[in-house]
Amino acid sequence: MISYQGLVRTFLKSKMVNLQSLFLSLKKALLQQELSIDAYIFGSVLHNNFPSDIDILIIYSIPDKLSVIKNQVFKISIEYPLDIYYMTPEEASELDFINVTKAVALASLGP
Repeated sequence: MISYQGLVRTFLKSKMVNLQSLFLSLKKALLQQELSIDAYIFGSVLHNNFPSDIDILIIYSIPDKLSVIKNQVFKISIEYPLDIYYMTPEEASELDFINVTKAVALASLGP
């Protein structure tokens, strides 16, 4: 039996946008600034053959660094049609955002 994550991987491989490349771009830009994040994908890109954008959740731990994170992510968003949400781990947990939206960690979408 194939897992939900397996289905997501198979589906995303057929997409025009290389999401692993997106994740690596995010990670590289933020590592240069010594920032640590968790990035998740959710929304229509997971459930629709013709999504209009890519919904991304960025979970950050250092509130003082949010403007730096946003600046780095903005540079990447020029290449990708992103709709970006920013939350602290506490906010994401309180809203149960990952479970409610069935978000998938971008890091898990590798080969």
